[in-house]
Amino acid sequence: MKKLYSVVLIVIMASPPALSGEIYSKAGSKGLSFLKIGLGARAGALGDAYVSLANDATAPLWNPAGLNSIDGRDVLFIHNQWFQDIRSEFVGTAMTFGNDGFGLGFLFNTVGDIENRAPQTGKLIGTFSTYDIAFTGAYARRFTRQISLGMTLKILYEKIHIYSSSGFALDLGARISPGIDNVTLGAVIQNIGKMGTMRNEETPLPLTTKVGLNYVSTVESLNGTLLFTADVNKASDYRTTFHTGLEYSLNQRLALRGGYQFGQDERSFSAGIGLRLNMYRLDYAYAPYDYDLGDTHRLTFGISL
Repeated sequence: MKKLYSVVLIVIMASPPALSGEIYSKAGSKGLSFLKIGLGARAGALGDAYVSLANDATAPLWNPAGLNSIDGRDVLFIHNQWFQDIRSEFVGTAMTFGNDGFGLGFLFNTVGDIENRAPQTGKLIGTFSTYDIAFTGAYARRFTRQISLGMTLKILYEKIHIYSSSGFALDLGARISPGIDNVTLGAVIQNIGKMGTMRNEETPLPLTTKVGLNYVSTVESLNGTLLFTADVNKASDYRTTFHTGLEYSLNQRLALRGGYQFGQDERSFSAGIGLRLNMYRLDYAYAPYDYDLGDTHRLTFGISL
């Protein structure tokens, strides 16, 4: 049964529409769905409502314009444990020099020990693995105190059993302070690009548009700050979804987080915690999935230099 869940997830992520029409008419019509999986424990705990907030080394994969909000240099190590044997790893760094921001990253997503059975008899003939890789480079420019623009270039590689393909994608993002106290707006278009053919078939990328905002308020009676964030996401192979998150931070040392996603078939609630000690921080997020898929966990270790 464990391997069956892994195969089901691959079908949902990579199969043609005919196999996933009951979920959504366009679900599975695009490839490399790992590009739509949010990175980072803080973002995960906040319901993946992060496009206006991205202010760490994950900014190139959320909204590259957020690179300008990083103070100095940030280094991140991320582990995402998904259903069964599915996991992803990320290491990245980002830095600012005046009005310019830069980011580099490496993302690895894999599913291991998938059963390989003969098409006619169903006899087990072995196992195989599948993995996806993305190398990212990002640049952002602050044009005024209110407006930052950024772009991310992703070099992509995918391998399923003995078949593979490669390609590239471009993300374009904006981050705006509209003149309302403690409010920030963000927007990004992701995965503009193309993959090579796999088994003589094209692999279209999941073009995704996200817009969002966040609001920060000081809570003097509790000696902390309260953050509200919300996103609207539209992927080319899925319906529009709404994401919200709430974070309470005590003395910039302890953060309690919760989030909720509306419009998802398999996910809704998420929660997490963050700890910070001087230049080091550790974040954890938990998100359960329906349909007996199981629970997911994200762990992030960050260093601010």
